Amino acid sequence: MPGVTAAGSVSRNVSCRSTRTVHTPHAISRDMQKLLERELRSGELVVWSQQPRPSALARKSSTTFLFGIPFFAFAVFWTFVASGGFDSSHTRKSSWPSWFPLLWGGMFIAVGACLLLSPLWAYWKALRTVYAITDQRAILIVAPWRRTIHSFVGQHLVDIHRVENNSGRGDIVFHRQAQSGKRGDYYYDTGFLGIERVREAEDMLRELYAKTRAP
Repeated sequence: MPGVTAAGSVSRNVSCRSTRTVHTPHAISRDMQKLLERELRSGELVVWSQQPRPSALARKSSTTFLFGIPFFAFAVFWTFVASGGFDSSHTRKSSWPSWFPLLWGGMFIAVGACLLLSPLWAYWKALRTVYAITDQRAILIVAPWRRTIHSFVGQHLVDIHRVENNSGRGDIVFHRQAQSGKRGDYYYDTGFLGIERVREAEDMLRELYAKTRAP
């Protein structure tokens, strides 16, 4: 069932829809092209499409990866020491059951492993992501397991934030959500992330807004 996000975009999960013709000026994988075709409305044409660069999204997880190194190492060390290590007498003298350090420490080891694997998850997620600009809207499809579609129309096509490096690569952020954590605030961006020729995509979004806005 469709829902409207805080950014005013339409976000929903879908199972299957009829296939329609799609024109893709930028090469995308066959699987993601099929997903894009299923999302198109009758008569809707794609004027721009692109997949994010996996390496770019993987690098965005570098902070999480670096934090995961000491976290994982400490979790393994604590579990090893708390379970007695090489000293079998420690287990007999401890006040907790012998299985408790393995259970408790194992949970933190699993969390640390997830932190260490976050760049690989981001890389895989990028391979299952496609961005498109049609003659009606901007579309973002993310489908690592379950498919999620965001559609942006109207003012949200131009209320954007562009980040660009010297090579012309970068991000177009439609919505930035701030979340508080123990280490301070961090941000979750929704948009066209890790794309080539980011300014070209921004220009097309502004052209689309100019063509579709009410007179």
